Amino acid sequence: MSQGRDIYRSQVRQYQTTLPPGRDKELKIFFYRQSRFWHDDPANYTHDECILQGRRAVFVTHDFLTSMTMRWLLLSVGLPLEEQAPILEEIITQFARMAVPELSITVVILHIKIRSLGSVDYQDIIDFVAREPINVNLDASPIYDTPMPASTVSLLRTYMSLLTIPASRSSIEGLKKVRFDSLEEDVIRETPTCAICIKDFVECVDELITSLPCAHHYHVDCIVQWLKRDHTCPLCRYRMPPARMDEDRDGDRDGDAVEPSNP
Repeated sequence: MSQGRDIYRSQVRQYQTTLPPGRDKELKIFFYRQSRFWHDDPANYTHDECILQGRRAVFVTHDFLTSMTMRWLLLSVGLPLEEQAPILEEIITQFARMAVPELSITVVILHIKIRSLGSVDYQDIIDFVAREPINVNLDASPIYDTPMPASTVSLLRTYMSLLTIPASRSSIEGLKKVRFDSLEEDVIRETPTCAICIKDFVECVDELITSLPCAHHYHVDCIVQWLKRDHTCPLCRYRMPPARMDEDRDGDRDGDAVEPSNP
């Protein structure tokens, strides 16, 4: 029998709520899992109920949504590390398209385990599921945060320790700065938004842009500040050369002196 496939989908919703003083919005993350079974038609299937795997609710400022903490939250609700990059990129894209930025945010993530028990092709199933709306009853979910398994807590601590290592000064200084109008059209189409400040490059044409070796593009000022705290790419976790302890101390004395080189 086929082992099936795993599909991860996400959706960002907004709603009005009363916030404590000093907080911009409330962020809730729900992570659900469901199994579905097909025979001969991708439009007809049987399924289990959507089961809540994890939930987190925090009051945040806008900067929080673009920090490494977002990835910690995804891990804390049970989303595997290897699935975070595409989900995070999708969430950031949806953040950027928010019509009412001041409203609070709910992120719904759905893990669908699909299995073909007949002649239907898996690609047809995947295409069908990708076109579906995500329908889960959030009101039926518990109001408390689900506890993390001990294994997830251990992995989270390890992951957090990795994320707190800054990139080396030489790797930051080696990044090339370019103008928006020098980017190729396919690059703009592939990465239209800086995932750190969540602004489209076309809206900030005067700001210089750079890319990491993984080919993800960012505003120079945004990624420099990020790399001073975290040596991994915000989207795919590509690891830049980490700073040495003595270099990190020098960087603290120099403050904001690190800048990428000119082309």
